[in-house]
Amino acid sequence: MSGTNRRIAWLKEDGDDPVIEGYRLVLSDYKPDFFSTPAELLEHLNDGYALFVLPMIARPEPYSRDETHGGYAVGLRVAIDIRKNPLTKDTPILISSATALLYVDELKKSNLPCLNKPYTGQELRTTIGALLQQPRKP
Repeated sequence: MSGTNRRIAWLKEDGDDPVIEGYRLVLSDYKPDFFSTPAELLEHLNDGYALFVLPMIARPEPYSRDETHGGYAVGLRVAIDIRKNPLTKDTPILISSATALLYVDELKKSNLPCLNKPYTGQELRTTIGALLQQPRKP
């Protein structure tokens, strides 16, 4: 798989800071970049990431609380902007969240895969590996 883009943009969930180093170790060969806010991630949207990992709960900036269901569906709102961008519209997105089950209808509509917390490092690696191996649209 040498030469394959394995860069991951990961929007941190509120409270993720203690586990970020663990994610970084588990995903070291995937080159993860961690972002604290949607605004920060969106500034780097066109940096050539192979995968976006989004939480449901995150600081909502630059979105309003209404757009994000009070801050509980930030990941779904960020996914909309990723899909609107011509350079990232076909890039895989993974929702990583402990609260995703509260928004089952929205997740179904978004057609995004979801990995519910808590999960093991192996589950995370397996899911990300499968998403990165999916054929891309030309």
